[in-house]
Amino acid sequence: YFAEGTTRNNPVDGTYEEWLCLQNPNDEAAEVTITYMLGTGENIENVVPVSGKSRHTVNVNEAVGPNQDVSAKITCTKCIIVERPLYFNYGQERGLNWTGGHIVIGYSQ
Repeated sequence: YFAEGTTRNNPVDGTYEEWLCLQNPNDEAAEVTITYMLGTGENIENVVPVSGKSRHTVNVNEAVGPNQDVSAKITCTKCIIVERPLYFNYGQERGLNWTGGHIVIGYSQ
């Protein structure tokens, strides 16, 4: 589970770039289902195959579109590792230029 994220891209809020990095340490392929839960109440579901002993990166901005607040639930046919990098650039409207990023590991319930 990833409780928060955003794909905002506007002069007031700034620019955000969100990714999901899926690592499959297993020998066999895994089928990963990503359920994006948008701030609008809409859910978008994508299924991503990840080969054994490999990694796949998902561009959340492309998956859900710009200017979305988004949480994500990941389910899978195998145990995998998922992290969510989020990069940002904001504050330009106020004469600032704050850039950076952070990353979190998914929480398994």
